Amino acid sequence: MSRKKYKCPVPGCDCDAEIMDIGVDRDRIARDELHLLVEIARERRRQVKKWGKQNHNPFVWMVILGEEVGEADKATIDGMTLHDLTKELVQVAAVAISAILALRRNQWDVKQDALTCENHWELPCKE
Repeated sequence: MSRKKYKCPVPGCDCDAEIMDIGVDRDRIARDELHLLVEIARERRRQVKKWGKQNHNPFVWMVILGEEVGEADKATIDGMTLHDLTKELVQVAAVAISAILALRRNQWDVKQDALTCENHWELPCKE
């Protein structure tokens, strides 16, 4: 497979990126997915700038992720615009990525850690 440079189709976006050439019929889908991944990456950078690198234990991550999903739920129930709901879902995706990175970075063993700690909220953060 060859690699091609694609210009993002979203007006005003300058996220040129190299992606796999997956065929003419799939080009638009690939560009849309790429743009979404760029949006999520931007949100991740915003979160890191605001909160720094996070190394929560798995139980705390699930609470944080649940809170973000709750905001997306509320946006849906409150009848927010598609733009607002999309913004909330991008935040959910960014938090999920942050959690995965932290869990991998700290090599958490959820089952083992749950068996060795009485209070999940007090599990030490691994550096």
